[in-house]
Formats: sequence, C-alpha cells, structure tokens
Amino acid sequence: LTKGNEIADQFTKTLTFNVQKAEQMHKLHHLSSKSLRKLCSITREQAWAIVKNCPSCAPLLPVPHFGVNPRGLLPNDLWQMDVTHIPQFGKLSYVHVTVDTFSHFAVATAM
Repeated sequence: LTKGNEIADQFTKTLTFNVQKAEQMHKLHHLSSKSLRKLCSITREQAWAIVKNCPSCAPLLPVPHFGVNPRGLLPNDLWQMDVTHIPQFGKLSYVHVTVDTFSHFAVATAM
C-alpha cells in the first residue's frame, strides 16, 4: 500500500511541477496554450486555463462563435445595427436600430 502511495505521489508531484513550470513560462514569454502543452507535457485544458487567466493574453483570445451574437467587453466596444421596413409607418417606413452590445443601449430612428 505504501509503495502504491509513493508512486501516486511521484506522478502528482510531476504534474503539479509541470503546471507550475507552465505558469512561470507563460508569465515570462506569454506562450500559447499549444506551446505550453508541448513544452510542459500538460493537458489542453490546463494550458488553456493558464492562457485564459493571464490579464495580458485574455483580451487577445479568439471570440467564440456558438451561433450567438458576440458581446462587447467595454462600452462602445461593439455595436450592432439593423434596418427594418414597417409599412404601417407610411412615409417614414424604415427603422434603423443601433445597439451597444455591452450596455444594451439602443438608438432607433425612422427613415
């Protein structure tokens, strides 16, 4: 039983050391998750978590595309607009709507 515990401890110490080594390397060189994974022999999830938690690298990560509209990270960062036709409005039958995706502030004008 003690021999099995020693073996398990050795494996966990190595894994912890590799994650700590990867964190230190990322702080110095801001390596990508792919590079960290190859150099430090850590899992993809561990490498991604290190890069995602870095305040310098997080804003540069790709925006996930899950079929939903992206949201701005700051006010005035990302705006979306649409023009629609409403025949009941008569002469001004087009409506132009612009929305700040961070604050959800909307501006609509009839055209």
